[in-house]
Amino acid sequence: MLSRRGFILSGAAVSGGLVVGYGYIALDDGDATSKFGAAGQQASPLNAWLKISPDGIVTCGIHRAEMGQGVTTTLSMLLNEELDADWGDVRFEFTPVDRDYFNFGMLLYGQPLGDPAASWRAATGTWAIRAGFHALGMSMTIASSSTIDAWDTLRPAGAAARQMLLAAAAREWNTEISALRTERGYVYDDANQRKLSYGALAEQASKESPPSSVALKDPAEYRLVGHNPPRLDAPFKVDGSAQFGLDIQLPDMLYATVVHSPVAGTNVAEFASNGAEAMPGVRAVVKAGAPGFQRAVAVVADNSWQALQAAKQLTVTSVAPGSELVNTNELQARYRNLLTEPAPVIFRDTVADSREADESITTTFDELLLDVDDKLVTADYEVPFLAHVCMEPMNCTALYTDNAAGTSLEIWAPTQANSVSRDIAAKLCGLDNDQVTLHTTFMGGGFGRRADMDFIEQAVSVAMQVPNRPVKLFWSREQDIRHDTFRPAASCRISGALDANGAIAMLDYKLVTQSVVASYETRTPTPRGGDAQTDTTVATAANPPIYPIANLRVGYAPIELHMPAGYWRSVSHSWNVFFIESFIDELAVAADIKPLEFRRQILADKSRYLQALNTVAAQITDGAADGVGYTVIESHTTVVAHAVEVATVAGKFDRVLRVVCAVDCGPVVHPDNVKAQMESSIVDGLSAALYGQVDISNGEVMQGNFDTYKRMRIADCPVIEVIILDSEQKRPGGVGEPGVPGVAPALTNAIFAATGDRIRSLPVSS
Repeated sequence: MLSRRGFILSGAAVSGGLVVGYGYIALDDGDATSKFGAAGQQASPLNAWLKISPDGIVTCGIHRAEMGQGVTTTLSMLLNEELDADWGDVRFEFTPVDRDYFNFGMLLYGQPLGDPAASWRAATGTWAIRAGFHALGMSMTIASSSTIDAWDTLRPAGAAARQMLLAAAAREWNTEISALRTERGYVYDDANQRKLSYGALAEQASKESPPSSVALKDPAEYRLVGHNPPRLDAPFKVDGSAQFGLDIQLPDMLYATVVHSPVAGTNVAEFASNGAEAMPGVRAVVKAGAPGFQRAVAVVADNSWQALQAAKQLTVTSVAPGSELVNTNELQARYRNLLTEPAPVIFRDTVADSREADESITTTFDELLLDVDDKLVTADYEVPFLAHVCMEPMNCTALYTDNAAGTSLEIWAPTQANSVSRDIAAKLCGLDNDQVTLHTTFMGGGFGRRADMDFIEQAVSVAMQVPNRPVKLFWSREQDIRHDTFRPAASCRISGALDANGAIAMLDYKLVTQSVVASYETRTPTPRGGDAQTDTTVATAANPPIYPIANLRVGYAPIELHMPAGYWRSVSHSWNVFFIESFIDELAVAADIKPLEFRRQILADKSRYLQALNTVAAQITDGAADGVGYTVIESHTTVVAHAVEVATVAGKFDRVLRVVCAVDCGPVVHPDNVKAQMESSIVDGLSAALYGQVDISNGEVMQGNFDTYKRMRIADCPVIEVIILDSEQKRPGGVGEPGVPGVAPALTNAIFAATGDRIRSLPVSS
C-alpha cells in the first residue's frame, strides 16, 4: 500500500514561503496513516502524523522518544504551525512502529549532500538517499536529530493536511480553494461570511488526495514556532498519569529482576539459585538475553519485592571474556604507553595530503614537528569511563502469547529505537514483524543508553519462558550502573605550535579509546557496520577542530575491551572537546596571551563562534570570581560558548559559582525548551567533570549507587544563565547534547585561571 510521507525534493520561494515536494513511497509494512488512525484516539487521519476528531481535537503522532527533552511539544508545534490549528485543541500520542517514521536527520543533519534547494544534484541525490533510509525504516531518537529531521518532515506534513482541509471545504461549499483561508482550527470563506471547523471537515479531508507540493509559511508568519506554548506533556507528569516504562500495569502480570554476570560485558557461565525458586511468590529462575548474549539471570515472581529478595540469593559466574580483564589503573598505564607509539590509524594528515597534490613537497609531519621542537607545546589528557544513570533504570514489559489462536508478542518499552526494538524482538521470537506490537512509553532519561537492546532482549526472552502472562522486567539501580554500556575511557596526546603571527601552525592529535560504533555493532548489528579502524566519529570535534590550523594530523589507536561502550550524551564530543579546549588554553598561556583573547584572535573570521564567545564574555564582571574559564564548540550544527566562574579557598578550587551559556541553534522552536536543555546539559557536564568516574577491578564495576557514583546536588549547583542567540543558520541544530561537552574544559580552564593548577585528567575530584 502507499504511505503518505513528506520529503524535500527541491525548494523554491513562493510568496515569502518555501515550496516542497510531498511524495509517496510504496512499502511492505502497511500504511502508516491507517495504523496511526486505528491506534489510540479514534479520529480521521490526514497523514501519518495528524488526525482530527469531530470535536476539533487535533492529535499529533509523536514518532520520537520523549525522555524529558520535550519532543511531544516541539514536534507538535512544527505540525500545527503549518496546519494552523488552535494550540488549545492539540493533543499527542506515540505512533505505532512503521518505516515511514524513519529518522533522516541523524545522517549528516538531514542534508548529506548540502542544501537540496541549492542544486539539482543535491536535490536528486538527497531524494535517492532518503528513499534508501525510508526502506531501512530506522526510527531512532539519537544524535540530537529529532527537531532537525522534523523540520524537513513535519512542516510539509502539517501544510499538506491544511491543504486537504481546504480542499474538503471547497468541495462542501462548491468554491475555489484560493478563495479560502485558515485560522486557529477553522476554514473561512470571507466573501460569503461562513466558516467550518477542522472537526467538521476532518472525515472528508481524510479522503482528499494529498497535494503533490505545498507552500510553507514565511517565518514572519509563525504563531507557534519561536514562542513558548505550554508543554503538552506537563499536565500528565504533574498529575502522575504519564506512563513511563516502570508504570505499566497489566492484568495477571509477573515481575522479573536480573542479576548479571559480574564481569561487565560477559555472558553467564553458571548460576546457583541457592533456594531462590522456593521463596514465596517466585515462579521461575532463568537465563535472560538473546542466544549468545545471555548476560543475566532473571528471577520471575508475583511482585517486584519478591523478585528483588530472591535475586539476592543468586550466585552467578562469568564466562571468561575474549580480552584481558580490565583494571582501571592498568588500563590507564596501557593507554599512556600507546600515546608514545605511532598511531596505527591516521584519519587526517594535511602534510601528506599536500605531498600527494604537489610532488615537489617532500616534508613529512614528523619532520615539521622537529623543525618547531623548541616552540612545541605537548600535553596528555585523560577521561574515565562514565555511566548513564538514567533516573528510570532499564526496564521492559513483554507478553508472549502462544496458544491455539496463534503466536504473537506485545512489548511496552521506554526505548530510543522502537523500530530496532521491534525487529530485534521479532527475530528473537522467530516471528514476522507484523506479529509484534510495540508500545512506546515515556522514559525517565535516555542519554543514548536506551538505544541499546539488552533490556528489550532480556524481557522478551523471559516472557518466552513464561508464556501467556505479561512480564515486567526491571533492573535495580546497582545492576543499572554496573552493567551499563559505558562512555568509554579515553586518553590523548596533543602537540602544537604557533607561528610568528600567533596562529596555530601545527597540531598533532593522537587518541586512544574504544569505538562506540564498533562496540555497539557487536551487540546490535546495523547497516552502518562497526569497523573501529574506519570509525572517524571517535575523533569528532578534533577532525578537524573549529580552529584554523595550518598543519593537522589526527591519529587513532583503537582499543577492544570486554567493557561495552555506548552512546553517552554528546558521545565523542565529551572527550574530544575536553582535550581540544584544554589545549587551546595551554597554547595561549605558553604564548603569554589571555585565553579569551587568543580564541577571539584565531576565530576572527568565524562569526558564529565569535558571537557566542563575545556574548558570554560580556556577562563576566572582572573580579567577581577567583577564576573564569571559556570554551566555544560546535556540535550537531549548534554553536555553544560557556564561561565558568569558580571560587577558591586557601588558593585551591572550592566550588563553581556561575555558568553562563550562549547558544546559537538556528531557528528556535520552543525557547524555554532550549534553555531547559542547556541547563540540564550544564548540570550533567559539571557532574561528570567534578565527580564522574567508573572504577573497574578485575573486570567488575565498583560503583553501584549514588553514594559511590556521585552527581551534583542542588546545594552545589551554581547560578546558570542561558542566552539564546539570533542565528544566521536557516535550519535548526540539535540542542539535546551540544550544551554538555564544553562544560568540563571551561571548568578546568577556570580552575587554572584561579589557582595555576592545570587539570588534565578527570574527574576534578580524583
